[in-house]
Amino acid sequence: MLLKPVHVLLLVFLLSLFGGQRTLAEDEAGVLPRPLFAATPSVLLNVPTSVPIGESFTFTITFDNTGGDTGYGPFIDIYFPVNGADGAGGTDTPDGIDFDSAQGVTYLGQKLTVHELTFNSSGKATHPLARDTSGNYIQVTGTPGDKLVVVELPFGSFVPAQPAISVTVHATLSNLADAATPLTLRARGGFRFGLTPIDDWCCDPVILNPGSNTASSWPGSGVTPTVFTLSKTLNAPESETATGPNYPRTFTVTADIADGQKLDNFVITDDLPNNLVFVSLVSASPAGYTVVSSPPTSGPQNPPDNQLKLQWTSVTGGSGSSDVTLTYQVYVSRLDANGSAVLNATTGASNTSQNSASAQGDWTPTDTRDPATTVTHGGTPVGVTLADKSLPVQKSVAVVGGGDPKPGATLEYTLEVQVSDFFAFDSVTLTDVISDGQHFDSSFPPTITVNGNGY
Repeated sequence: MLLKPVHVLLLVFLLSLFGGQRTLAEDEAGVLPRPLFAATPSVLLNVPTSVPIGESFTFTITFDNTGGDTGYGPFIDIYFPVNGADGAGGTDTPDGIDFDSAQGVTYLGQKLTVHELTFNSSGKATHPLARDTSGNYIQVTGTPGDKLVVVELPFGSFVPAQPAISVTVHATLSNLADAATPLTLRARGGFRFGLTPIDDWCCDPVILNPGSNTASSWPGSGVTPTVFTLSKTLNAPESETATGPNYPRTFTVTADIADGQKLDNFVITDDLPNNLVFVSLVSASPAGYTVVSSPPTSGPQNPPDNQLKLQWTSVTGGSGSSDVTLTYQVYVSRLDANGSAVLNATTGASNTSQNSASAQGDWTPTDTRDPATTVTHGGTPVGVTLADKSLPVQKSVAVVGGGDPKPGATLEYTLEVQVSDFFAFDSVTLTDVISDGQHFDSSFPPTITVNGNGY
């Protein structure tokens, strides 16, 4: 019986040495052990909603410790859907998203250590960092042919108070990808050494979030392959204009076609609102287009006479972002196509002109497994809103002598005012409120220049 205390002390010593458990002194003092998995490696995917077919792209993953204790040996697991829609579990040519190992994963511009693994024919990949309590590296399950990329973060530990970090991941979308078929990237976080800086896998297990080693259960975010994207811009100061023909404004519609992809019978259609007057088609490229329809310049129009429509026999995507463009001019009318005033004649209150464009073309995919189809710009037409005003004002600022704004610098403010062709104003007062921290320079008297009105 006298030997029992010795045996107890020896047992506690061995557990402390190998498992990091409480000592007898801690037990007697009533100190509670740390909760299991008190460190929580959390990740957040930020991927583009769409990517042009056949092009490279980047996405970010934010890593944070959202638990209550320090985690050691932080890393990120990323699942790449290399198979895509037609890869058939590694048994056919893949057409999905692959890891760009040449560019890799970067943090603050520096490449990080990564481990790139392909799921074998059994759908298994041996994790290079995480081990179970028997010392065996864990097996992650995924679709054969897809990839697991493990990223070692450049920190020995990650405390809960530490700011979250974002790493940049480089990827490529196959030029055989199926248009409009989303592909899901997935990720999770981990601490390879658990709650201690020691590789004591037997008793301080690796921390994974989520804990499942089935990659399809990890949080994911979809990327939709696209054949082309459409955008529209407005050349007007602060997206506003005075009304009337003295204030023509320019719209530009741009189509970016995926690199190497060809579209036949490509048509861009711009629907002018019924309070804008079409002035002219300024330019369009590439050459060889046909003007299918153009609004009359005599006044604003209701559908279908409000459409500017151009067609190209064939266009192919290049390395730039402006494969097809058209630019045209308009102005805001006094009356809309229905004879109603665009701006209230008494108050001069503002109105808007909502201008939208759409496009479509016939596409024969590079991948012979996919059928030819007509593709359109996804979702709703792209729109731009022009603010119609009777007395618009714009404000700009510059540093006198150049350089950046800083204490002691002199700022020069310029205010520009336009008067609508359809209004006249008396006793116009222009008020500018100087913000706190700035002082009026009385040595420079304000100046005014008037253009028009006989001046």
